[in-house]
Amino acid sequence: MRVRNGGPVYNPSMTVIVLTDEERDALRAHRENAPHKLMRRMAEAILMLSRGASRRFVAEFVGRFVGTVGRWVGKWRRSGLDSIRTGHAGNRNACLLTGEQEEVLEALSRPPSEQGLDVEFWSVPDLAGWIHGRFDVRRASDAYYRCLLHMAGLSFHLPESVDRRRAPEEEIEARMAKIRDEIAGITGKKPDGKEEDRGRRETGKRADDEGKGREDVIVVSADEVGIEHEAVLRRAWYAKNTKVKLRVDRERKSQKYIGFLHESDGSVDLMRLDWQNTSNIVKALTDLTLKYPDKTIVVVWDNAGWHKSKKLREHLGKGNILERIHLINLPPYSPNKNPIERVWGEGKKSISNRQRAHFEDTRNAFETFIRSNKFPYRLTK
Repeated sequence: MRVRNGGPVYNPSMTVIVLTDEERDALRAHRENAPHKLMRRMAEAILMLSRGASRRFVAEFVGRFVGTVGRWVGKWRRSGLDSIRTGHAGNRNACLLTGEQEEVLEALSRPPSEQGLDVEFWSVPDLAGWIHGRFDVRRASDAYYRCLLHMAGLSFHLPESVDRRRAPEEEIEARMAKIRDEIAGITGKKPDGKEEDRGRRETGKRADDEGKGREDVIVVSADEVGIEHEAVLRRAWYAKNTKVKLRVDRERKSQKYIGFLHESDGSVDLMRLDWQNTSNIVKALTDLTLKYPDKTIVVVWDNAGWHKSKKLREHLGKGNILERIHLINLPPYSPNKNPIERVWGEGKKSISNRQRAHFEDTRNAFETFIRSNKFPYRLTK
């Protein structure tokens, strides 16, 4: 082995792969941007071999056996760049398909329904079936199909579930704009944070730089949530090739809450509920008014029955116990428009993957997290 610049690099007895400028540029692009680690390693290996590196050195560098690098060399000599693009250049079917990749990628840029498939989104089995029917090609491994999906700019993730009764997005956004205008009219602030001249004249107060508007008005987004004693399981980092188990308590214990997320600073007023009904919601709103005396409280929440019931509205208005409460309902079936929903997600994540001995411990952990943090989610931003 020869030594260059103090390190073992080249073995002159090895056969050097000769690359064209086009192949070298393509390999460099694959090394930097290929969607799969295997493709990046293969490209790196061929580039190193083209500069005279020994197979042993290359194998150590890319973390593969020497025999594996040797097989890569054989595939490269048979199929060239196609061996990097497919990851399985020795497979006859891969070579048959390579000439049609542009057509495949073009098909993947459109919904599968346009290719006669009765599905909403592409999947590996659907793509494999379509390729087999179109080109009479079938691969033993799913890796190639995933590679094609990545090359087409697709990624693997869950679609968002949306209630079919939900209004079109333009109507949702129009309603949200009206809500922001309504809030601005109450707080004396325009949606962009500038104080309205009328509000300034009437109150004689100046709004601070944070856009809080009138000091006698607070804005909150509200919602209910429930937690259970049984541990919530979430994705986490574990050792590879191990199956992790968490012993959970199936005891049926739960707690309901209502929370009020403040627009001004992201803090949350959290209150326990015995049950989700109008009586308990009236009590929670009453407690909120007692906590903030002499404040007008704008509550923005969803369209649950107890949020707009006749019994609740009987307590609103001048002379009633909730006279300082102003209610605004979000667009129906649009939980993603309520920022406190994201707070609940963080709260449940904070108590996940751990089974506590007592439900009171679970409850205290959730409450401590919610009450001790300030969250960045807002209605008006």
